[in-house]
Amino acid sequence: MQWQILVNSGWVNVTDGTQSDGSVISGSKTDTLTVTNAQTDESGNDYWAVFSNSQGTIDTHGAFLTVTAAAPMSITRVTTAAGTRRVWTVSPGFEMRSA
Repeated sequence: MQWQILVNSGWVNVTDGTQSDGSVISGSKTDTLTVTNAQTDESGNDYWAVFSNSQGTIDTHGAFLTVTAAAPMSITRVTTAAGTRRVWTVSPGFEMRSA
């Protein structure tokens, strides 16, 4: 089997390894394609798998990759009468506080 990606108007074999944008692809010849450190420029990429044997070749339906930008995160140290705490602000309106 072989995973492929739609480039312009043609399907191209996916290869394992670090891509030019820093993402890492593995499993291009297995039943699970993994994109690690996916970047927002890859959002909308169309992938499909092609299976071949002595009887012929068949492909799957395409699958679109969706990548959204990570929420900005900041860590703030807050000192109160009860002691020092760390506050992680992950996105507006959501905070995690250390005990």
